[in-house]
Amino acid sequence: DEEHFESVLAKYVKKYGFENTVTGILYPFLEKIGVLWLTGSVTPAHEHFITNLIRQKLIATIAALPLPPKNSKRAMLYLPEGEMHELGLLFNHYVARHHGFRTFYLGQSLPHEDLKKIYETHRPHILITSLTTTPAHDMLEEYLKTLSNDFSNATILASGWLLRNTAFRVPKNVKLFDKVSELPLLLKSH
Repeated sequence: DEEHFESVLAKYVKKYGFENTVTGILYPFLEKIGVLWLTGSVTPAHEHFITNLIRQKLIATIAALPLPPKNSKRAMLYLPEGEMHELGLLFNHYVARHHGFRTFYLGQSLPHEDLKKIYETHRPHILITSLTTTPAHDMLEEYLKTLSNDFSNATILASGWLLRNTAFRVPKNVKLFDKVSELPLLLKSH
């Protein structure tokens, strides 16, 4: 029920603000949807429908934010090639823009060579990514090491399921965060 969803969401945004509504209402809701999907109580179509409503709301809210001045700190957001889980990255985009960063949102499944080219053009202070299914568990440490080496002048902020469920060494310029509520503090330290 899209109308009901919009009505409830608007009420919570007005009462708690957008950021708190996403972290306190939408994220737990998406976790419940995931459990319902796993148990067969909802279909993938249900999950895709609600995910896309949330995605649209995130994009509209980001678009409504003012563009920070050109001399602002810069953040580049992307998902590695093969990674399609975009909602968390979109919310990270909102948080970075809301906290005054000039953002370059590159989206899903970006080849590493393209990431390097865009980095050379914009020289962001921070790269933000989320690793849910990509790279493979046994390639995670090597992937982070490559990021660290290729973008040694930037801080890489990484989150995602894969990072919570794989053992690896963290390179010096890579900072991990588990909850999106940690992101503003990481951004402020730059």
